Amino acid sequence: MALLGFLILFPLVVAAVLLVVRNNRARSAIVGASALVIGLASIWLVATYLGAGRADLRIDVRTGGQDLAAVVRSLGHERAVVVGAGLGGQIAWALPHLAPDLTTAIVPVGAPHPLALRSLRTRALSGPALQYASLRIPGLAERRLRSRSALEGLLRSWAGPHTREALAEEAPYYAELLSRPGAARSALEPLRNLVLSRAETAALDKPVTVPVLSVQGELDPVQPAQAYARDTHRVAGNLRQVTIHRSGHFPQEETPAGFVRALLPFLADVAPPASA
Repeated sequence: MALLGFLILFPLVVAAVLLVVRNNRARSAIVGASALVIGLASIWLVATYLGAGRADLRIDVRTGGQDLAAVVRSLGHERAVVVGAGLGGQIAWALPHLAPDLTTAIVPVGAPHPLALRSLRTRALSGPALQYASLRIPGLAERRLRSRSALEGLLRSWAGPHTREALAEEAPYYAELLSRPGAARSALEPLRNLVLSRAETAALDKPVTVPVLSVQGELDPVQPAQAYARDTHRVAGNLRQVTIHRSGHFPQEETPAGFVRALLPFLADVAPPASA
């Protein structure tokens, strides 16, 4: 936890400075400013982690990929085609590097390659940066996800115009799930980590060699189309890019029939059923 490390080291640095500075007015100014910085940092730390529980809830692409590979193996499977939406799609992009012997193919849904997304020069004004801004405020964002009305508004803004009302009807169900201890913060953690760690970057940096079906909604207001276009630079093998018409950010929920029509032929090609 970087902030906790700062709170440990910063007073030591201030103490060292005070040993050097002899002017009483300057020392008073340093002490006052340091107290303000430590106070603000402590408030931010408490607002971020109070009530999160004792478990380590941090979820990143690399850890999620390792956990997913462990689950697949624990179920007794030797190979898998990984279909993932949102964070699940980002994890799918990393899996061919984290578990190459396990990954037959990947299907990221509403999730362009994380490095392709972060390479955009206009990323600061892109859909994710603007959409996620309000979800990065500790405490307030968690309450928003647990509120039925707020979640309805969020689902409507991310869905396509033809499907948003139907999708918003699911808000009570999602709000109930996100009201469970730690659930809202776990969901928000990946959105707050807009800068990838070195471990995550290493897991995503090599070109993907397994077959990829990248699925995007035609009317997705969250992920920029330019990022999907850059997926071609991240795939060394077979890449299929499919656009689901009349869908926003959630094609698997907004237009499930269209999503299944795109998915089944791909699965038939990469993982044909075993002959009897």
